[in-house]
Amino acid sequence: MPAGEQVVDDGTAASAAVDDLTVRDALVLHLRADSGVTLDATGAVVTWQDASSARHDASQADVEQRPFLVADAVGGQPAARFDGSGRFLRLAGRLLDSPQCAVVAVATDQGNGGHREIISNWDGDAGNAGSSVFLGLTGEATVRFTDARAQAGELAERHEPFVLTAVNAPGETAVYQNGGLLTRETSALPDRRLDTEWVIGQQGNINGEFWRGDIAEVIVYDRALSADELADVWNYLYARYGIEKSSAHEASLRDDPDYLALVSLCHVLLNSNEFLYVD
Repeated sequence: MPAGEQVVDDGTAASAAVDDLTVRDALVLHLRADSGVTLDATGAVVTWQDASSARHDASQADVEQRPFLVADAVGGQPAARFDGSGRFLRLAGRLLDSPQCAVVAVATDQGNGGHREIISNWDGDAGNAGSSVFLGLTGEATVRFTDARAQAGELAERHEPFVLTAVNAPGETAVYQNGGLLTRETSALPDRRLDTEWVIGQQGNINGEFWRGDIAEVIVYDRALSADELADVWNYLYARYGIEKSSAHEASLRDDPDYLALVSLCHVLLNSNEFLYVD
């Protein structure tokens, strides 16, 4: 390790990150700011290890472009702080193999308007300016989930810690804040190009649209999650960061097709005049 650098986590937090997040099938990125972070002598993030088995570690070689680690940033937990002026992290390797995905971030936004991204693989020179995958904000508090969902709802109280979730599933896309549905489209995203470099804190390699605010945790799955799986992930994050779930959380679940199908089945069984036996 170069002189002056320090590792924040001794391995305990990394193990906890693995144990606490119970939904792990197709998990391809799990960055948690108390886990596997190496800092330089100024307290800026050199590397941020991916706690998933995919090992898409985040790093920044340029000293001037490193975000700082803040020990008590989000609900008493640490976070990487981005200043909106050129600081970002590069992810190792190709993050997604399929456009079907779930992206979850715990963050705060202090942006002054304009585009700003949490995660992105935008690369205009490679030809995916219109077919990249990114999640971020624009204007005052409008969520963008790719260019195809450029107005994906409005965040409430964006300066306070929030859980922002975007899901691209067969036949639909949905975006949530603290479990409350912001928007749902009855079609999946159009074809995406996924093989370009992925970054945290700016719009791909555009050298712009930098995030301004804290990012405490980023979780990405290379598939869509069910309503129950989303609830498990959200409940873990609510408990960890002291974030209150949206009053629309349960309503969002009730709108889920899988949930509604299960409810219908239960109604049929309970009204079938048959006995149910459970071992």
